[in-house]
Amino acid sequence: FALARPRTGGRELMRGGLATGAVLFAAMSLQQIRLVWTSGGKAGVITGLNVVLVPLLGLAMGHRPERWAWIGSALAVAGLYLLSVVRGLALAPGDGPLLAAAAFFALHVLWIAHWTKRVDPVWLALVQLGVCAVASLAIAAIAEPIRVASLLRAAFPIAFTGIAGDGIGYTLQAVAQRDSHPTAAAV
Repeated sequence: FALARPRTGGRELMRGGLATGAVLFAAMSLQQIRLVWTSGGKAGVITGLNVVLVPLLGLAMGHRPERWAWIGSALAVAGLYLLSVVRGLALAPGDGPLLAAAAFFALHVLWIAHWTKRVDPVWLALVQLGVCAVASLAIAAIAEPIRVASLLRAAFPIAFTGIAGDGIGYTLQAVAQRDSHPTAAAV
């Protein structure tokens, strides 16, 4: 889709793509590292705190959410809790990476709002996902053995997740956020 659109922005596009890609890489990495030691429900609730962190961090960037945005954020977190937590939610000292992931996801929403006002959102999504993919591959090459046979067996799930989950999802986010408030996008 990006290739069918005129590429504009030049350095601004590269700066925005690097910034949003690096923040997205940090958020996803922290979340996935912690998923090894906690339940998906607990990880979802803690990471979902980004819904409240977006308006809080946004205040520092000059965003002024309306009262209903604050109420919506609080209800979204409460709903996440009710849907995901079965036996209560007790934060453990090791849950710091999930809280950091929530902060990075919130920062990502705010950076997308910032950069989509300056560059084409489809190109921004392409560059940010490229940055995230290259950083992920670099860390994978350092941290774990990469076997071609294993990659070939997992090719379909990797491609599906990369295209449907990340490619389409984060592109639609960038396009939609161009004309919406960051708090509304987070909710």
